[in-house]
Amino acid sequence: MKSFLINLLSVLHFLSQLSTSAGYIPWRAILTSGPLWAIVVAHFSYNWTFYTLLTLLPTYMKEVLGFSIKQNGMLSALPYIGCVVLAVLSGQLADHLRETWLVRTVIVRKVFSIVGMLGPAVFLVAAGFTGCDYTLAVTFLTLSSALGGVSASGFNINHLDIAPSYAGILLGITNTFATIPGMVGPVIARTLTQQVRRVPSPFINPYIEAVIVWCFKRLRSLLSSSVSY
Repeated sequence: MKSFLINLLSVLHFLSQLSTSAGYIPWRAILTSGPLWAIVVAHFSYNWTFYTLLTLLPTYMKEVLGFSIKQNGMLSALPYIGCVVLAVLSGQLADHLRETWLVRTVIVRKVFSIVGMLGPAVFLVAAGFTGCDYTLAVTFLTLSSALGGVSASGFNINHLDIAPSYAGILLGITNTFATIPGMVGPVIARTLTQQVRRVPSPFINPYIEAVIVWCFKRLRSLLSSSVSY
């Protein structure tokens, strides 16, 4: 009962912080916020990999690994099932670390962002070395997308940490930039796999995506280095 009351009070306190005063939105403070742009960078780089896999994974399964349409549908879904599962589990773990072990929120967010972005990059590169070994290819791609779910407890929830009252606005801003890879990434990937003949296509895109994720992760670390929540 005591634990329930404590949690209830925490929820009520959080909800009280969500109400904005007279509809005022501090646009200047929002748009000049370093932590916000750090989230933009992280969101952008993560979505580059996410959208590229989302649009081209079925093609890869069919043309490179030789799966039938029925097999393709089932195997293409595995990475995203793993992503959903790890997103839920990582959320539970993140809350446990913050509430039970009293780990600082900023540390939890950074660690989960690192795991959720560098982990997928590592397994994307590994997938490039599998050739036509469909077992390893599917395993590495599943692990790559599944680990991406860990970032749900990293930068994805970070909007609520830095500005609870304006989290929706912040998410709208970051997601606007993060939608760009959905238009650009697959086009670049498909262009490379159609034009480059000397290097097999599975070896090209993973490196591009891994480099993008790594570079933007470093930039995010620089932008968010002063955050102390």
